[in-house]
Amino acid sequence: MLVIRTSDSQIRWMNVTDYLRRHGQNTKQIVFEGEPFTALNVARMRERVVG
Repeated sequence: MLVIRTSDSQIRWMNVTDYLRRHGQNTKQIVFEGEPFTALNVARMRERVVG
């Protein structure tokens, strides 16, 4: 997981493992495609991981 907090205190995150699966492991640069770090998004990620 890559988590970024902006200067205006917004927190966004993205799953870098999924990004590398889509773009190839030889990727040299990651384009941050983060989503807001909210309770709903955490619950969605938990469902994806735990099932």
